[in-house]
Amino acid sequence: MSEDTVDEQAPISTKTTATYETLENAADPENEVFNPISDEESKSTTFGATMNFINAIVGAGIVAIPYAMKECGPIIGLFSLVLIGILAGYTLILLYKAGQWTKKNSYKEVVAATFGEALVPVLIVMQFSFPFMAMMSYQIIISDNLSTIIRAIAWDSPLADRRLLLLISTVFVVLPLSYFKFIQSLSKISLASVISVLFLVCTVIYKAATQTHQTSPPEYGLGNFVIQSWGIILFAYVCHHNSFLIMNSLEERTEKNYNMVVWTSISVACVLMSIFGICGYIIFTDNVIGNILQNFCPCDTLVNFARVAFIVGVVTTFPLECFVCRDIIQSTLFNNSPPSELRHALITVGIVASTSLISLVTDKLGLLLEVAGILAAIPYAFIFPPALYLKLDPNGSKAHIGKISAILMLTFGCLFFVLGMTGLIMKIVKNVSETPDLSYCVGFCNRTLAEMTGEL
Repeated sequence: MSEDTVDEQAPISTKTTATYETLENAADPENEVFNPISDEESKSTTFGATMNFINAIVGAGIVAIPYAMKECGPIIGLFSLVLIGILAGYTLILLYKAGQWTKKNSYKEVVAATFGEALVPVLIVMQFSFPFMAMMSYQIIISDNLSTIIRAIAWDSPLADRRLLLLISTVFVVLPLSYFKFIQSLSKISLASVISVLFLVCTVIYKAATQTHQTSPPEYGLGNFVIQSWGIILFAYVCHHNSFLIMNSLEERTEKNYNMVVWTSISVACVLMSIFGICGYIIFTDNVIGNILQNFCPCDTLVNFARVAFIVGVVTTFPLECFVCRDIIQSTLFNNSPPSELRHALITVGIVASTSLISLVTDKLGLLLEVAGILAAIPYAFIFPPALYLKLDPNGSKAHIGKISAILMLTFGCLFFVLGMTGLIMKIVKNVSETPDLSYCVGFCNRTLAEMTGEL
């Protein structure tokens, strides 16, 4: 066993108790609240942890992957999906090692133990902003797709207003689900979410095989916004903000099990996103937008079923991100005071209400994911983990493959951030549109109506 590794069979350093606060911060195990459960009841199986990881990866980000393919070109896009997936998995492993070396149970505690308290506020901002923007993207997806489904039933219905639908879905569905207090409670609904994504992928594969709505032939060369598209891809892969929560919920918290969960999740996500991205791009080529479901006609029955399934998936992913944001607020602002049911409710309502209000004023999903990927995900996933590894490496200044890999990872992360920020500013200045061309829908819907009435 090399000096920079830990025993694969050794348990992960953790002190897991009943609440969301103590999962990350390892508070006093006697301080059990919120209807405490036993240690056995608070654990997830390896399969359940994998479902949580996959659910975190293939959430809202997957519908923007065809858009990323357009921005960087499909060939470069496939290469990027594999490369960024490998790098994301690698940095998740680096976080595990950092947790073992510092014997800490949260990202924040690891950073504080390694670099001191000075960098903790920077991490907290990124740690909070990434899932917060993810929740905004989920609400855009929910409201936009509900609006399309209702317009398919009654085109001029007042209920088709996306803002009204966002408020209704938030109050009656998203908020109650977000009230979950235990991450292991989400593993079953995470499985439902993954199944909904599989149905969406199958639908797009079928559409790519049976019909296309191309406004121009596919372009297989280099796209115009390669670095920005990497922001979308990285957004889809990043689940580092959930890593310690999921790690601490494992029944057998060993490096071997954690590695298996990480690489299984990354591999499944990579395959799903690659297939979905290429098929989605083939259907619409340069007309594809940040939410590919909005490229399809409201009268497309099969796609409407896929919309419903994906809404279910996104709704069940939302609580996992809210879980992380709530835990950050609790540990940062109320670390020294005992938790309470009232505080849990107020924090949950505050988070959900904030994301809803911001989502009311924008529907540019692609741009939002790029901002989240570049501003928050790059430092969070590609800069901090290798920096932690280099600082904590027990081999000191001695050169070895682990150190060289971490240096290359840190260099790539910093370069990615600088180029990404530059490209993002240029794109915002250009005000790139995300409005799809739905002119083909007139003929498509007429044919669909004729088929339904038996006139064809």
